[in-house]
Amino acid sequence: MLAMDWIDRYIKAGKADIEKNELVSLAFSTDCRIRRRVAENPRAPKNILRVLSKDSDAEVRLAVAGNPSTPEQVLRELARDADPTVRHGIAEDPR
Repeated sequence: MLAMDWIDRYIKAGKADIEKNELVSLAFSTDCRIRRRVAENPRAPKNILRVLSKDSDAEVRLAVAGNPSTPEQVLRELARDADPTVRHGIAEDPR
């Protein structure tokens, strides 16, 4: 049952028609896979992308960097991220 729960939340977090308040709730999941999926979703509110850009998990920060809705200032901050994977992801992004 628990395995299905995270999968359901993961799928929900990636849906194009998810309500923004649901994305906000999922953004604070203890599961980094769920937070990463929220960070990838173009419907994620800018304030949530700002929060996730400071996530302890580099994959979440990298997902924020690749989200087309991420504010330019957040991208600039991520370009100086301590993790080289995140910086590399920013460098490859044509934006």
